[in-house]
Amino acid sequence: MTRTIIRTAFAAVVVAALLAGGAAIAQTGAPGTTGMTVGPRVELPAGATDPTDFPGVRDDRRGQPIPSRFRAISYAVSITRGTTETYPTFTVRCPAGRKLFTFAATGGIGPQIVGYTPFIRRRGFDYSGKSSWGVVADYNRRDVKVGETVTGTVYALCR
Repeated sequence: MTRTIIRTAFAAVVVAALLAGGAAIAQTGAPGTTGMTVGPRVELPAGATDPTDFPGVRDDRRGQPIPSRFRAISYAVSITRGTTETYPTFTVRCPAGRKLFTFAATGGIGPQIVGYTPFIRRRGFDYSGKSSWGVVADYNRRDVKVGETVTGTVYALCR
């Protein structure tokens, strides 16, 4: 019993350290497991070309400059599907003094917005006004066969 508690606590500390560090995360394992990578956090400043339409932002359009009151944060994600499915989980953090406004994605990856940490489920828009939030990257399993790779980018818009 005590050994199980220690292992669980150690695993939680390791995951928290990875998420807090903001480093790129790559996971591979035994044959049959899903391989995944999450690239480093990239900040797109106001005035940079907007990579996607962010929902809920009236003056935001793909290909146009990011409005001056916003900053976009991006994470490139790649998942190679295995017979055992797993999903990359990471924490999105806004620049100092900014708060989350909305999320978007491009490519075959979609974000599941989960909570303050990736381990706590929340309601749909609880992230609004928070400086960081947990995300699980997902994909359409009907379109991606075992051994195939799907890529995309998860974006957060901070105000």
